[in-house]
Amino acid sequence: MKKFMFVLMVAFLAASPLMAAEIKATDEGSGIVRIDYIMANGEARLRGIGLDLSITSGDAVYDSIVASSFKTGESTSGSPGYGIFPGTIDVNGTTGLVDSYGSPKAPDGSPGANPSGITLELGSLFVGEANAPLPATGGTIQLCKVKYNLTTTSHLTLTLNSTRGAR
Repeated sequence: MKKFMFVLMVAFLAASPLMAAEIKATDEGSGIVRIDYIMANGEARLRGIGLDLSITSGDAVYDSIVASSFKTGESTSGSPGYGIFPGTIDVNGTTGLVDSYGSPKAPDGSPGANPSGITLELGSLFVGEANAPLPATGGTIQLCKVKYNLTTTSHLTLTLNSTRGAR
């Protein structure tokens, strides 16, 4: 049985000295890593999140974002979350409507993309409490799940993507 180890870096994403966010990676087994955003009561909600995931030792290889493990579209009261993916969204040039929301994984080779792992970029569209991705009282929301092909003991590192950052 191969073991997937984590170097969990709590990413304090600072847009101002008063704003912080905790991002957590959890090993769900079978090469699946769940990425969550945890917001404390009273913290400002992030509108966008950019993260780099890197394997810092071992030889695990990124496989895919797990299908249906992430929200798509605007945050609503019935389906809150971060479902806007700036790097892969496809907006129809004629109608202005979204043809495809894409995936949280930023395209390889795009400006600021992590060359030694993957970059996740997720955003939300909301106005006020009615369609906020998290309540003002805080909470935890799953951003997505990532699958790795594991071949040895590995360490996953989560860091803020300096190009995409937090907003």
